[in-house]
Amino acid sequence: MKLEESQKQLSQQDLGQRDEPPPPYDFDKDSSLAQDSDSDADAELDSAAKPVEPPPDWQTGYHNLGIVFLPNANAHSLADVDWEARLLVHAKDVPRLMKQGFYWTEANVRKREGYFEVEKERLPAAARDRGWSCVRVYRLADMAKDGDPQWIATLRVYAREVSVLSAFRVRHLSVNKAHHCSASDKEGRPIYNFHANDPGGSFNAVYDDRPLGGWWPWPKKSQGLEK
Repeated sequence: MKLEESQKQLSQQDLGQRDEPPPPYDFDKDSSLAQDSDSDADAELDSAAKPVEPPPDWQTGYHNLGIVFLPNANAHSLADVDWEARLLVHAKDVPRLMKQGFYWTEANVRKREGYFEVEKERLPAAARDRGWSCVRVYRLADMAKDGDPQWIATLRVYAREVSVLSAFRVRHLSVNKAHHCSASDKEGRPIYNFHANDPGGSFNAVYDDRPLGGWWPWPKKSQGLEK
């Protein structure tokens, strides 16, 4: 399948589609900002169970930020790659993530909440249509030092072979492997778009061509767009 058909409108299949909500997150922990380490976002669990409270509104409903990663960001066909990773983010304030940068590492992964789905029939129809047979799912959470988390996310890595998913590591991802990224405002209107195969179609309705930090793939200072 051509990627122009399946991914250019990420919002149609992912940002604009409800899927299983991530479990409620307990951010009441003395955690530092995520750094590369062997720790994870749920490594320190309270010995006594806490009552589950309803998640805040920003953690529910539609995702408002999505990034598609490929081993080769400029691939034109999924037949040419072994996996496809889709990061779907519930962001509390997308413009704030633009201004401050969107940063995360393996330390943000809630390892106890990850799982595999190895039966093709149980995958979403859109994933099967893209030729995938299995998926590995990760849950991620912002570990804000100030106690004000800005996002939660689900990372789905699709492949044709379970062995590919078993060998996959979150650290294999990089901003240079971002094939497509889009974001929307509170009304669901597009405010950000990047596509590796159509750089001329990139836009940012909030900060124009201001370089963005972290996992935002465009624009970067290295692209010569700094003021």
